[in-house]
Amino acid sequence: MTPEAELLDIIEDYRKKIDRLTIWRTGPDRLQSLLRIAVRPRAEMARHNRDSTDFPWESLVEIMIEWHYKYPIGSAQCNEDDAFEALMLAMSFMRLDPLRAAVRVGGYRVRRNSGAFRVTHKWDMGAEVADMMLERQARKTVHHNTTQAELDWAKTQTRNRLNSFSPPINLLRSASVRANLLVDQIKNGHPEGYLPDDFSLGAGLTVGIMTKVITGLMAIADLGELAHSRVAHPGTTLLHAQRSMFIGWIRQLHSDLSEEIVGAAIDRLMVGPKRSLSTATAFQVRGCPRRR
Repeated sequence: MTPEAELLDIIEDYRKKIDRLTIWRTGPDRLQSLLRIAVRPRAEMARHNRDSTDFPWESLVEIMIEWHYKYPIGSAQCNEDDAFEALMLAMSFMRLDPLRAAVRVGGYRVRRNSGAFRVTHKWDMGAEVADMMLERQARKTVHHNTTQAELDWAKTQTRNRLNSFSPPINLLRSASVRANLLVDQIKNGHPEGYLPDDFSLGAGLTVGIMTKVITGLMAIADLGELAHSRVAHPGTTLLHAQRSMFIGWIRQLHSDLSEEIVGAAIDRLMVGPKRSLSTATAFQVRGCPRRR
């Protein structure tokens, strides 16, 4: 058997282990358990002022969502051990699965040495790396820091308060301004242009309306994560609230949007089968939307 075939067999064994996970026998609340345990390490690093940007957290969360919708819903009770077992496999899967397609099409050279695999590109990556560096230089990132008022507010939060999270409107507005600046920065980084605000997305929604709702949700999530990171208690940065509260917060920021329109936009952003995190940013548990 060639080293390539051996490596593909190992990857296939991991995929079979995923199929046999105990968590797939549990009920619909397993999604909440999967996401909670996926973001917990990031939350703990934030509490200890450790940088966590070098780990692809979004990819890990996306895998959890994809798996949840891939497997049938069971009826058993989900516990933390089940979710942790899935987390461990997901972290290995993130490193191994990208190799699967590349090895099959001959993109990598695989060698076996003393039981370990050595994987190298078959092509010169110099040109691609240079292109990435030029693109990064062309898209200058300007970081807009949180305000002192936001930091002072976060320090006063407790676990009980987080369970009834409700940020002051003045802080929500400042976080929304920061989110808008980030969105404008992303738009300006695309020389090919972007869709105009009046472009229709159906159901009464336009690009401009979706931008308002998305930046509002970004502001809410930003304050939620800031508050969670200051609480000295194991947990996660998942923010949860009733659907009506999310709609109310967005309407406080944008009084020109009706309750129906904001609700339709939030539904459009809800996770579901075949929806990636690039287009879906919230999930629903027993009627209560959560913002990742």
